[in-house]
Amino acid sequence: MCGIIVMKADKFSQKQRSLFLYSLKSLNPRGPDETRLVEKKNYLLGFTRLSINNLKNGSQPFVSSCNRYVVLFNGEVLNYKILINQFENKIEFKSKNEVELIINLYKIFGKKFVKHLRGFFSIVIIDLKLDEVFAAVDRFSIKPLYYVEKKDFFLFISDYSSLIKNGLVENTLNLDKVSDYFTLAREFNDETIFKNIKKLEAATILTLNKKNKKKFYKYWQPFEIQNDSTISEERLIEEFDNQFLETTKLWQTAETKMSLSLSTGMDSNIIKMYLDKNRSQYTSFHLNEINEFSFKSSNVKYLNKDLSLIKKLINKFTKSSLTPFAVSHSSSTSLFQLYNDIAQNGFKFTFNGEGADELFGGYSRYQKLLLLTKKNKMSLSKALVNLYKNEIEYYNSCLKKKQNNLFNKIEKKINKVNLLSKKIENKILEFDQLTWIPSLIQRHDIIGMLYGVEVRPPFLDHHLVNKVNSLSLKQKYNVNKNKILLMKLFKKNNKKITYTSYKKLPTPTIYDLLINDKKEMKEFAEKFFYGKFSKIFLKNKILDDLNQSKLNKIFFWRLYILNKMID
Repeated sequence: MCGIIVMKADKFSQKQRSLFLYSLKSLNPRGPDETRLVEKKNYLLGFTRLSINNLKNGSQPFVSSCNRYVVLFNGEVLNYKILINQFENKIEFKSKNEVELIINLYKIFGKKFVKHLRGFFSIVIIDLKLDEVFAAVDRFSIKPLYYVEKKDFFLFISDYSSLIKNGLVENTLNLDKVSDYFTLAREFNDETIFKNIKKLEAATILTLNKKNKKKFYKYWQPFEIQNDSTISEERLIEEFDNQFLETTKLWQTAETKMSLSLSTGMDSNIIKMYLDKNRSQYTSFHLNEINEFSFKSSNVKYLNKDLSLIKKLINKFTKSSLTPFAVSHSSSTSLFQLYNDIAQNGFKFTFNGEGADELFGGYSRYQKLLLLTKKNKMSLSKALVNLYKNEIEYYNSCLKKKQNNLFNKIEKKINKVNLLSKKIENKILEFDQLTWIPSLIQRHDIIGMLYGVEVRPPFLDHHLVNKVNSLSLKQKYNVNKNKILLMKLFKKNNKKITYTSYKKLPTPTIYDLLINDKKEMKEFAEKFFYGKFSKIFLKNKILDDLNQSKLNKIFFWRLYILNKMID
């Protein structure tokens, strides 16, 4: 929806002011409708706005009526109208917009007010009287917030790329995070690919006092509620029918027209099904996943994949962005063309089906993990490193300085993740909800915001997540089936669909186009041979493997992206 940058310092130098302004301007694609810069005491506050709700009265930074608080808010509180009605007797509303609601809920409930919010958000609240800062992100960090702590300033920002490019933060790689990127591509902590830049973890509140002392609070975790459903299947399907209707209706909250990113997969088609049940007005955008396939559906704008265009868009992206985790899988590349086209057709937000796999056990790797943990009696951590064995081994073989304990190091990271689940099937899902979703979901924020498109994943509504996580395992997945309840809901409305007949087609990528592009590979080799990563990796081995088509594809894609981004 928007871009946030907040800088706190005892005194701002002219250079800091200039770099702050540069960083604010770099956030303009995230909020092309309005840019504002405000200075309050020892704070510089910048905001770029993408207007979707409160079109006429939603300007930010928002100053409270008492002039004590300033709010910067990125995202959507989708139940804000419900909350306004609920607290109308306690709060004197003037504009009845989201930010006015946020500051008043903060006054009433303190930091716990975020528990009332449904949707996706990053929020920064400045208490000018006490010189304190409150910051929070949603339950899956759909809208990320990064922070930098230095001796002479503290800074929050929606996208840290400009901080490196303008020299406000040193271009020093975090090698531990580089290892995460090449192996499991997950978020295990608050670190980023650069030292000195941190990411506020999902479902986390950060408070900062006058002396910049930090405190962190976790306000939600999946599987906090574990009441296995015992009601009849017929009643269960009826309950989820109503839940999906309510969720998709709520997530439509907007004053602008709506779109849907529609694939051949069941997840986005489930959303389409409930949008239709709600009689919603929207346009679907479908990127054909193979040229010969024609996906038949009503009210759909069909796009033929244009790999050359995607390549150009990625080149433009890697020149401005330093967030490699957003495109750590080549399947993300199709999103560039998709979101670009959605924006060119005048849409500011779109739905997608992200999150369904992690809730209902949709990935084939879940069956593999079940076999490893149950049949082979492995712990979850050992099963996971076994699952990613090829990526881990190939990455280690390419390092100049081998990590003899790399497998053990990754296992320790996995074991540090606090899992509340008791059954292995749920542990597998919970681990992905905590470490995989926050990494995967940022691609939609980073890529969508390039084109001023807000991407909404209704499956990650926390009311829906809590309900799904409380399901009995027989309704989610097992070694033979996945997305069991989703398929039942889908079949209820699509009588001809069966488990075996419904197949999702592969997502188009530009990997093969790149690997066969001699000019592109020459440019990659030249930069890699003399660049920063030649000091980390065995460059001759990698280039030889590339020439002989022996490279691990996942490793090479990640190296290709990182090499293009970082000088």
